[in-house]
Amino acid sequence: MPQTNPNDPTQTDYVAHGSDEHAGMIGLRKATKDDPEAYVYEGWTLADLTLWGPAATEIFLRRVLMSKVNELKAKVPKVQSQNSREANYAPPMWTPGLIRE
Repeated sequence: MPQTNPNDPTQTDYVAHGSDEHAGMIGLRKATKDDPEAYVYEGWTLADLTLWGPAATEIFLRRVLMSKVNELKAKVPKVQSQNSREANYAPPMWTPGLIRE
């Protein structure tokens, strides 16, 4: 079972939300002055413009870029496991050997 403590120095699989590593995971990289202006949004650009093939239009790639940047900059919702009718409900994970009452 993966650990979820970002302060644990032995945990190597944790990627902080909004970090450069997170950006790389979703296909973004920081834009440079050499990048086409049409494919730069809030300082970010797509890591691979050819990923969607030759039929991808400029407006499609721009919207994908905007979507990914918004995902990167979005706040992490506070997840709750108490009320399934409230926002951000996530059922508790099964933990072997743990009996919940």
